[in-house]
Amino acid sequence: MPTFTLKVSTSEAQSIRRAAQARRMTLFAYVRHRTLEALRHASKKKQTDKIKPGRAVVATPPITPEMLEAVLYEQAWKTETRCRIAEMESGAVKGISGNEVMAELRGIVGL
Repeated sequence: MPTFTLKVSTSEAQSIRRAAQARRMTLFAYVRHRTLEALRHASKKKQTDKIKPGRAVVATPPITPEMLEAVLYEQAWKTETRCRIAEMESGAVKGISGNEVMAELRGIVGL
């Protein structure tokens, strides 16, 4: 599976996270939405830029929305995992033991 990595500065990452939160979306959903929106917009634009002598042309296989979604999903979970670990290590949040989680789940499903 192809891997998609998005490198941004700390301030850019904070800006993206704030934009996602403002729209009440997960970071993954926000980035996916904006990316697919841009792809749809780009496919509707007419190609007016002519290839000129001396200009480098790079041909790549087309990236399908499904490919992009899979890559963004994987990257979003990696990012989210890193954020959650950092929050726990900094003491910003407290972890819940597996036994507590399982007890709560058993109560929900009636076991």
